[in-house]
Amino acid sequence: MVSYDRYDVLLVLFPFTEKRGLKQRPAVVLSDRAFNDAHEHAIVAMVTTASQTRWASDLKIANYMEAGLQTPSVVRAKFFTISFDLVPGRVGTLARADQISVDDWVSRLLPVH
Repeated sequence: MVSYDRYDVLLVLFPFTEKRGLKQRPAVVLSDRAFNDAHEHAIVAMVTTASQTRWASDLKIANYMEAGLQTPSVVRAKFFTISFDLVPGRVGTLARADQISVDDWVSRLLPVH
């Protein structure tokens, strides 16, 4: 069975929210391996170059090349659960500094009280 770890950067078939269809693009895994293994799905956030649009909540990936990305990118607050059969593959893993930034970003976006 294929599985992925938190902070892995995957190539996924991303569902559009504004229109129909799927587009292959990178996403960062937010769920841990135990969840991923138990469900054969991962909770992910969209990764984009944000060349057309910017969101106030976009999080810059400082070490994008180490994450396996070709161009400067951001993590965007478009979250979804993806089945492993819609994951063509893993492209890299976020650098430790970016992992810490993602943890802080998620806790600000989705505070737990």
